Amino acid sequence: MGIGHRASGIGHTSPRLRTAILHNSQEQARCLFHKELIACGVGILPAHKSLIENGARCELKPHATQTKSDRATQKSRGYLIGNQNTNTRINNIMLIEQKQLKDIANWMKVEHPAELPEVLQGIFFMDGNVLPDHCLTMHSSDWNADEKTLLLRVFDPVIWTFHSSMAGRMLLYFVKLSRFSYLFRFSDATLQHGHITPIVFGWCVPQWLVDFLIDRDPNTPNGDIWHRTNSFFGRPAESGYILRRVVDKDGNYTSAFADMLSKVESDCLIIAQE
Repeated sequence: MGIGHRASGIGHTSPRLRTAILHNSQEQARCLFHKELIACGVGILPAHKSLIENGARCELKPHATQTKSDRATQKSRGYLIGNQNTNTRINNIMLIEQKQLKDIANWMKVEHPAELPEVLQGIFFMDGNVLPDHCLTMHSSDWNADEKTLLLRVFDPVIWTFHSSMAGRMLLYFVKLSRFSYLFRFSDATLQHGHITPIVFGWCVPQWLVDFLIDRDPNTPNGDIWHRTNSFFGRPAESGYILRRVVDKDGNYTSAFADMLSKVESDCLIIAQE
């Protein structure tokens, strides 16, 4: 059922229900744009950012922040679920955690890592990236050995780090909302050169509009260094950033790790396991 279909039925609802929908929309807008709140999804209660950054993972104690009448009203509207005497997890929640890049090898792990070529394994640092994100791993990707393609879902838990800043948070929200992904297409079995297609809201951005390129540094055949360049509207590729491996496939820090910590803040945000 699409968004337009849902919207078309609002005019046939009762005045009381229309008032409730309007109130809910106002609360969502307040959650998304108030500087002191963190947006955790659609149709849920906001949580103060300090709760999340101190390890609360967007979980609230309703009895500590609301009156009984407040909780009864919100329960009737479907906001709260579970036992009201314990920490309550909000339905349709987006869990966000604050982490430290200085111990990234200890926590950036996926439960069932993909069987990737060795040159794509480990954790990489986007050195020189102008956007508010730093590190990534491809271990949760879908790798097609026959087609030499890799689907990297940026919105997957614990595989991408964002700046611990307002800009980083906004980028994280966009990634989750749009289910942002990258489709890598390597030219041949050597995996020396490839094209990267962004996927936003399920739509593959055409190559004539945006063409992201990735090239393995010929001096580091093990894949420790990759060069990322970008082409827009068919123009010649421009400099992007360097992808440097900071943690190898065995979980050991590489020589580039200390250099990374000297360039960026250790605090970061991730989309956590739900």
